[in-house]
Formats: sequence, structure tokens, C-alpha cells
Amino acid sequence: MWRYVAMCWAMHVAVTVGYPVSESQNSNQQKSLKQQILEDIRRELREYYNATSKREESGSGGTRNEDEIDNKDINPDDKNIQLLLSMGVEIDGVVNEPNGLHPEDSEQFKEQSLDRTIETDREADKEGKTRNKRNFGPSWVKWPKGIVPYEFDDSLVANRKPFLGAVKLFDDLTCIKWKPRSSEVKAEVGHDGYVRVKSGSGCSSGVGFGGDGEHAMSLSEPGCGSVGIAMHEMLHRLGQRHEQARNDRNRYVKIVWKNIQSGKESNFYRTFTYDRNPYDVGSVMQYGFTSFGGGKTTIEVIDNNLKYLTYPSGQILSFYDLKDVLDQYDCTAHCTNAPKCQNAGYVNTKCECECPEGFTGALCETVVTDQDCGGYLTLKEGTADLGVNRDISVSSPNYPGPVGQGKICRWAVKAPDGYIIKMTIDDLHMAYNPDTLRCYHWLEVQYNLPGQPGIRRCGDIVGESFLTSADSPTFMIVTMDTKFAGSRVMNKGFKLHFELEREVCRDNQCAFGVCVADELKACKYRCVCQPGYEGEMCDKVVDNAKLNCNFERFEKCFFDNVKEGADFEWGPGFKHSLSLGTGPEEAHRGLRFLFTEMSSPRKPGDKAIIRTTVPLPEKAGCLSFAYNMFGRNVNKLSLFLEDFGSTKTELWSKTGNQGSDWLTADINVPATKGLKLSFEAITGDSWDSDIALDDIWWKVGKCDIRAPKDCIEYGKEYKGTRSYTKKGVKCQAWNVNEPHEVTSKYAHFESNYCRMGGEADAWCYTTDTNTAWDWCGVPYCYATECSYASDGSDYVGTVSHTVTGLPCQMWDSNTPHTHDYNKLTNDQNYCRNTDSSKAPWCMTMDPSVRWGYCDVPRCERVEQECILTATGIDYAGKTKVTASGKDCLPWKDVSEHMAQDENYCRNPDSSGRPWCYVTGDTKPVKEDCKIPACAESPCFGKPCKNHGKCTVKGTSFTCTCLQGFKGDKCETLEPIEEADCKRTTTGWEYSGKIGVTKSGRTCQAWGSQTPHEHSYGTDLPGNYCRDPSDTGYLWCYTTDPDKKWEECNVPDCATPPLECIPASDPQGKLYFGTHNFAKSGDQCQRWDSQTPHKHSVSALSDQKNYCRSADKEKWPWCYTTNPDKRWDYCNIPAC
Repeated sequence: MWRYVAMCWAMHVAVTVGYPVSESQNSNQQKSLKQQILEDIRRELREYYNATSKREESGSGGTRNEDEIDNKDINPDDKNIQLLLSMGVEIDGVVNEPNGLHPEDSEQFKEQSLDRTIETDREADKEGKTRNKRNFGPSWVKWPKGIVPYEFDDSLVANRKPFLGAVKLFDDLTCIKWKPRSSEVKAEVGHDGYVRVKSGSGCSSGVGFGGDGEHAMSLSEPGCGSVGIAMHEMLHRLGQRHEQARNDRNRYVKIVWKNIQSGKESNFYRTFTYDRNPYDVGSVMQYGFTSFGGGKTTIEVIDNNLKYLTYPSGQILSFYDLKDVLDQYDCTAHCTNAPKCQNAGYVNTKCECECPEGFTGALCETVVTDQDCGGYLTLKEGTADLGVNRDISVSSPNYPGPVGQGKICRWAVKAPDGYIIKMTIDDLHMAYNPDTLRCYHWLEVQYNLPGQPGIRRCGDIVGESFLTSADSPTFMIVTMDTKFAGSRVMNKGFKLHFELEREVCRDNQCAFGVCVADELKACKYRCVCQPGYEGEMCDKVVDNAKLNCNFERFEKCFFDNVKEGADFEWGPGFKHSLSLGTGPEEAHRGLRFLFTEMSSPRKPGDKAIIRTTVPLPEKAGCLSFAYNMFGRNVNKLSLFLEDFGSTKTELWSKTGNQGSDWLTADINVPATKGLKLSFEAITGDSWDSDIALDDIWWKVGKCDIRAPKDCIEYGKEYKGTRSYTKKGVKCQAWNVNEPHEVTSKYAHFESNYCRMGGEADAWCYTTDTNTAWDWCGVPYCYATECSYASDGSDYVGTVSHTVTGLPCQMWDSNTPHTHDYNKLTNDQNYCRNTDSSKAPWCMTMDPSVRWGYCDVPRCERVEQECILTATGIDYAGKTKVTASGKDCLPWKDVSEHMAQDENYCRNPDSSGRPWCYVTGDTKPVKEDCKIPACAESPCFGKPCKNHGKCTVKGTSFTCTCLQGFKGDKCETLEPIEEADCKRTTTGWEYSGKIGVTKSGRTCQAWGSQTPHEHSYGTDLPGNYCRDPSDTGYLWCYTTDPDKKWEECNVPDCATPPLECIPASDPQGKLYFGTHNFAKSGDQCQRWDSQTPHKHSVSALSDQKNYCRSADKEKWPWCYTTNPDKRWDYCNIPAC
């Protein structure tokens, strides 16, 4: 691994010497001093390696790392200063830089202001001229044999130590040998050139080898006292110029010439260089952004995210600094059978692979990651085949639950040549310190160079994207780190997706469309517009067009977040909301939706606003949308109209909980000049107030009456208007007998619409003379966004782009391509397979590409003893007898590719129902199996409202409601009251009103001495079951004279506990939620543990590490896992 090069040298350590040593004095004395210095270096190296090894072996960073996050001010020479600077905490859509970091005050940063390059006549070409210089460059002569003779001037004392430290690094890592000047060395190299190191003016050196004689280098005392600055000057002398002097530097940095101090301009001149390796902002040869500016900025990093790399770090040589030296001096020329290193690794002087941090193995082929996460992700080019990985999603372990402590999850993402990688954070919640704005846990994104540290993100993020750089277009590394500050609170983690973009499309301006590389013109692209848009950049709305926001992948919405008047942003939702008890369980259509996450740091009354971003026609129109407003404390969702004068008019609004189901609205919008529409969501009094939107449509004209869903409801006849088979063949009318004779019992069916007629699925006679009848493929009303059939013929979802990312044309449109599939008008522009193609497909919006296959998701078959589809192609249960009772034969005896299904009933050929082979007279024969429909279950269709849990009871069902809901179907909202039940094993917290023992005896009042005299609980109220004797269970004295006392049978609570504290419980005594970190940010210690803090609260041993209020404290609290913080209160929200 590369990690060992990152030496943690003190920036300014002096050697205490009683007197200066002259080069002409006793050589033994000089040798003794050198040996002493080398011993000091070796000792410090051992200490560094030991410390590094311990950090690597540790399961978490320990409190020292936590302190670096929490402490108000950090030593600017701290080894982790660059890591801290790389952090960005996103709050309310704004990335905040860390507080309390002052890297400009570091010793090494100050030393950079002392650096200058000594220019000889041969070296003095100015900016813009054609002389050849090097970082490294072709005009500089290398030191012969890679040996650099040197001697110390009498003036240099303290700074010999950092110089010799750099010599040691060269010896260990390169083929360059810095040797004390001697006659033997002169004979070895064949010349009398040498470097004289003195304490002169600043930190300076000439460039390269100039033949016989002295070559100057200055390491001024005081100052210039770090290994890093010594390395910097020594690289100059080897022939290397500043990084900002590279020929290609203008792609990466901008020089602010007006701020450079007079006489220092030569340090910024651009030169002609080899540029064998990528420009490295983190190079030891790169100046800081205020170098020679007197505090003003002299260098601006074009990618401002990477500005932190210009500050010193614990590294001396960067990954690419070392490679520059190895390449320039052919240090690996002796490797006769060099390995082919992977993942940007390269061959070192030992003829082994030098790997970027995060990779190991002989070829750097192994990703360093925890076993349960991370690894390789390979994005593939879109083709006509199903199953391509043009885009991939990943999430943190346990998402959306809390991510684990002490984890490193690293993904290496690769793409084919000619593409770049786009990574989008769909959702991220990672812990940070709100005062210092530093991350406890983070996601590191290495989009620039694999051998360079990445930027780190934490906080609350939705929708932020990163593209790989031009220097590493097909390789991105993403790392989750909860190890550095492992004891801190665990948040929900993240969900990301990666997708391919064309290199030429990196900075494309396609507004409402996708970028397509022009195959005929190099470095050119064109925009293919979504339906409803036109123009070269897809930035114009087609007259009278229908516009849609479905929030699915590749689709761009004509609504977007606005900052003015908003406190936070709407963000993308995927499949379900993040919190139990609020938000949708799934999207209205498709997989994605837009929603407002109302959990912390949201405050009651906070607003999120989205507004139209395109000019809508000044005509009356209709806005249709689906919305979800589920949660006890949901506040308000409003739709506003704004005119050209910015006057706002509320067109529609809903307030309070609307239930867990998606609802729809169709709003007529009056003709308005300068029309804009906006949705505003307002945060409720607590976290359970999420609001979501999906499937937004705009069209000119009045809203139509919504047609019934064209689908089959289980147990009912299909009454829709589909009139073609699943292969796209037109249906024959039921009242005619051409080309096929119709059975009389079907003659009453309407027109030529598909009907079930007692069958399992809808069907019809066909107009094809060779096919009498066929299934119609009408979806059931509970159809999902995936396909069970291998050819996707059953797909009725909302994917509306091809495998290459092209948007699909609307089926009711003949632009840009004419077609005769108008029967699919109700399917918008969704991919379908009605003509026996090998996969769902669509017409495309690209005039040069008529159609393309779509990569629709395949359904995961779940092992259950019922079928979801009419024909049972989804069945994966273990029934192995036919409807007639015959035993099924093993599939392997008939079909090898079905061997894994043993002898279970299946439907591999889309027959009418699941079947299997049975023994026939002469050979195996097919026979149907009888598998019940899942829809026959009383709980099918989610009859329980408001996220209630359904349980089958015979032929009926019961609903277990979330706290705060009641009714047979959990349909009614009720005030929060603590249920009469217990939430602990012993019932120590019980404050209910059960006053009956387990045998049915009535409890004696605690304040009474009749019929039984006693001394326990005499001050307790009523006759309710309690445990005043700490027996470990609830009991009471009884009113039966013959039974003094008896245990009570108080039930365990079945409903989930509140995750907030109601007004009726101001001290949180009855809080039994799952909050498990203190307000200090420290993770809570388990109550059944005595580490790191010993305690005597044994009654809570069954409460894991959740915050509780079991004593006289005024609020829930916990012991912490921080050895230096015994306990603290917890931040539990009010209900």
C-alpha cells in the first residue's frame, strides 16, 4: 500500500549541537554527527510506523480522533489538517467548510514563502517563451547514474537533520542516491559536480545537473527546517520545476499575477514539460494558494473542491511525486519481468507494484474494504441486451437504518473507454459536529485521481453529483469511513447511483434532454430532447405539449428547488421514505419520487419550495399530480400560481395527515401572463411530517375526468378497453365469426375488448388466421415496476428510456418517428413489448435512432405458496405435486437449465399456470399444478391504513396500528396516550391501571392494610400492579384473604414505541424509542455493559443502548462509549 510513504515528520525540529562542524574538520567527528542524526531519523521512523500500525489495527479511531473533530481550534501543523480541510458539511443544500482550521499558520506553509528557484542564464526563460524546462523537462541534464554528491557548508547545522531525512526517503523509495562528496564518489560518477547545502537566503536551489563544480542549495536557518521543504529543494536539483510551472497548468490552476510580489514572478512561469503523470495539486512541488502574495491569493485552483490539497499534509512525497522521479531516472529499467499493476498502481524500485491507498495485492488488484460492503462496480456500455450495467446503485450497510461503527466500505467504480462516470448522492445522512462543522463519519469521493485523497462529505445531502476528471475518466473510488471517529453517533448512511456519461458530454448544456456524442464530428455532441421539449439545447417547450415529472433516472423535471423564501430543499426519494411512521412506502409510479425529509435538523415551520423553470403558455391548463401526506404531525402542502408581477395565488392546499396511500389531484389553472407554478411544503411540529410528490403532468386545456385504471382487479371481470394481444395482434370482435368461430357464451362481450370469460387472465380471439386466441397481457392492478417474463412481455412499469439512455417517444405521437402502435396511447412513453420482441422497447426521441430496447428491472422471485401473476410465472414456492395429486419429476431429468428448481412446480414457458413433468405412458408429460393466488389472502392489497400491520385471522384479518392511530383498519388519528402495557422485561416502568392478578384476583389497594397487612408500596396510588420490592416482575396484594399476593400478567406492548416525547410526559419517563446517542455526539454504552463505565443500573439491562429516563433525571440520558464522557442527556424530539 501507498500509506507507508505518508511520513509524519515534525515540520521544524532542530538538532542541538554545541558547536558548528566544518567540512574540513575531523572526518570522524563529522561521521559521528551524521550517524547520530541518522539514528534519530530511524528512531522517529519506527515510532511513526508503530503509530500507523496501531491505527490500522484499531477498530475505531479512538477519542484522539474524536477530539480533532470536536476541538474548537486545531494545531495548523497537525498531521490530519489536510484530511479535516477536505471535509464539507452539507446543511440545507449548502456545503459548509470546517471551522477552526488555520493551515496558513503552519510552519511548512510559511516555509513555502521562503522558497525560490535559483535561475542561471540557462534557466531564466520567461513566461510564454519556448525554452524547454522541466517538471521534469527535456532540456535538463540528469545526474549521471542517479547519484548526487553533496557536502554541508559550515553555516548549516540544524537543517542537516531534515535534509538527511529526505536522503533516507530517496534511498528507500527511489534509485536516487545522495552521497557525501568524496574522491571515491567522484570516481564512481565520473565528474566533479556536487551540491553544496548551506544556510543562505531562504529555501532555494538551482534546477538539474550543470556539470563539474558547485551546485547551490540553501536551507535557511531558522526556517526551511522540515523534511518536506528539503525534499522540495532536492527535487529542484534533480531537475524538477514547480508543479504550477507545468506546460498544462492552465487546465488546473489560474495564476493571479497582480497579487504576486515583485521579483517573485519567476516562481510562477509556465514551462515546457514532459507531463508524464497527471497534474497533482497535492504535489510537494505545488505552491500554496497565497505563496508570494503577502496574504493575497496568487494561485486559484480551478476545481475549488481540491483547494485543500494545496495545504501541507503528513505526506512528504505524494503518490505522483514518487512516480515522476522513478520515470525521469528510469528507476525500474532493471525490472526484466515487471508486473502489470492495476488500479493506477505502478512498478517501484523493488520491481513490485506501488498501490494507491485503498488497494493491495501483488498487482494492486484487491480493494481494501470490509467484507460486507464495497468492492468493484463495473459500468457497461448500453447494448441491445438486457441486464447491462449502465447504471448501478449502492447503499451503506443497513440503509436506511444506522450505519455500523468502525467500518471502511470502499467501492472501485470502472467504466469503458470513451466514457466518464457520474456519481449522484441520492440520499446521505452522516454525522458531524455542528459547532466545528467537521465530519465524524464521511463519504470520500476520489473523482480526480486514484492516487490522490478525495473530498469528504457528511451532513444531509440529496442530489449532489460528481464527474470523474479528464485525468481519470474511467475510474472513481468512493469510500465510507465510520472508523476515524468510530465512537460517535451513527446516522442513516447513504444511497448513491453511478451512471455512464460520454466524455464529450462532460460540460453539456442539454436542458431537458440527454447528451449524445456525435460519431461523425470529434468532440461534438447533440441534445436529444425529452417529449415536450425542442431546440438545439432542449431548452424550449413545444407548443401545447404535455410535460411530465416522474423523477425517474435520466428524466429532468420542469420543477426545481428555489432558495428564495425556502429553508431547505426537496430531495429524491427511492422506493420508500426513510422514517417509519411518515412518508410513502413506495413511489406512486416507478421507483422514485420527490419528498421533504422533515427529521432533524428541520424545525417546525421550515419551508421547502419547488417552482417551474420553463415558460408555460399563457393559456388555461391542467396540472395533475400525486401526493402523499402521511404522519401524525404533517403540516401543509400548497400549490401556488404566480403571475408576471410575482403575485401569488393559492390554487390548492391540504393540511394534516392524509393517510399512507398516494392521492391524486387535478387542478385547473387559469390563463396567466408570465405563469409560474410552485409547491410549498411546511414542516410540522415533529419529524413525522414528511410530504411527497410524484407523477406531475402539465397540459394545455381543462382537466379530464380520470379514466379508471386499465388493469385487472383480482376476482373481478376485466372491463377495460384493451383490444390487442400481448403480441400486438388486433382482437377479433366477439359478435362476429371471422376469421375464427366464437363460442356462443362469449358473444355478449363488448366490441373486441379483451375479457377473462372465466379464465385466469384476459384474452381474446385474434384477427390472425393462424392464431385462434391469445392472452392480452393486461396487468393486474397491483403490478410492480419489474418483469417476471424473460422477454419482458408482462412489463407495465414506467421505464421510459432505452439502454443507451435515449428518451422514449410518446406512443400517441408520430414525431420524430411515424408508427402504427397507437393502441398504446394510454401507456404514455413507457417501454413495452407487445410484438414478441426479445425485450421491452420504445420509439426514441432521437431522429437518427428509430427505436431501442429498454433495460427494465427483473422481478425477484420470492419463495411463497401463492402466485402474484395470473399465469404464475412468478411462482418460486415448494409445491411438488400436480392438481391431480401426481408427484412432479426432477427438472434435471428433462431440462438441465432448470435443475436448480429440483421438482417444484414452475412456469418457465408462460403457460396458463405453473406446471411440472409427471410420468407418462412413454415419456414425461406436462401437468398443471394448483397454486392459490396471493390476492386470495385477506391481507392482500394492504387493507390496514396508515402503515398498520395486517395479520391474517382465518378468512379475515386484524390490524396492529402505529402509535397514534386506531380503528379496525387504523384509519383514525387519535391523541397519543401510553398504552396499558409494559415495554421492559421486568415492567419496572409500568404506570398503567391493570389491577388484576394472573389468576383473576382483584388487587388490594396499596394504601390499605385489609385484608393483608404489609409494608411495601404504601405510598403507591390505587391498586395497580407494580414492583415496589424490585422482585423482577409486576405483582400486587390481593383482596382474597387466602392469597396474600400474586404476580400480575401485564401484556407486552405490541405497538412500536414513540420516537418522540409527548406533552403528557414532559420528562420523557415513558420514552422507549431507539435513539442511542448522547447530545455530545457520543454513541451510548449498552446498559448491560460495564465498559467503559461501570454502573449499577441493572434494571435497564434489556434496553440495549437506547436513551432512557429510569431515575430522577429530568430527561432521557445514557452512559457513553467515550471513556472521557461518563454520561450525557439525549436530544429526543418533542411529539
